[in-house]
Formats: sequence, C-alpha cells, structure tokens
Amino acid sequence: MQILPRESIKSELLFLTLLLIDSCTDSMTVSIDAGILSVRLQGASGLASADRNGKSDPYALFELNGNKVFKSQVKKKTLAPEWNENFECPVIRRDNAQLMLEVWDWDRLGAFSFLTQFSPEES
Repeated sequence: MQILPRESIKSELLFLTLLLIDSCTDSMTVSIDAGILSVRLQGASGLASADRNGKSDPYALFELNGNKVFKSQVKKKTLAPEWNENFECPVIRRDNAQLMLEVWDWDRLGAFSFLTQFSPEES
C-alpha cells in the first residue's frame, strides 16, 4: 500500500484517518520514505451482533506489517462504537507498509468473536 501524506478512510463499516509524518533525515536515515504513521480511529457502524442481547462489545486491533501496534478500548453493548482514539507508530517504508484493522467482540467467558477486518488497500 502507498500511504499518502494525509488520507481519510471510510469503508462500509469503519471510519479512520491516516496521517504520515515524514521523519527528519540525517546521516543515519536509511530511507526517506520512513516516517511516523498517525492513526485516528473514529468509529464504526453496522457491525454484526455477536452477543445474546443483540449487540456486541467491539474493540479494534491494528497490525502494521504483521505486528500488533494498537488495541482500542472495548465499547460495551453497541453495533456502532465511537472510539475517537489516536496512536502513532513508526513506518520504515511507506511504499510497502501493510496496515490491517480487525474488529473483534470481547467476551468475558469463551473465545472472542471476529466481526470484520479492513485494510486501506481495500478502500
């Protein structure tokens, strides 16, 4: 995926903003494509129900190049969570960075239920 300097993403279910901040270049910098990826997870709508009450307890997991970089707060009893959370992570090369967002249903007992996934490449 090519991460653009500022990119707002809206899929059918998820809303997030990506911002790449170019890092300072000096003699130690290997790639001028490196930087800091700033992500704002706004919310989601229309998530599937995973609980008996007809709702879900969703949380979001972000992976960059297969490595977990962020886990959101769990939002209880909703199909349209509003997280409004931010995080930053370093990006070594933005031309081949693979960002993946998964949304899961949290359960006190038993296994967590997968709700949806999204990659900016799909937008």
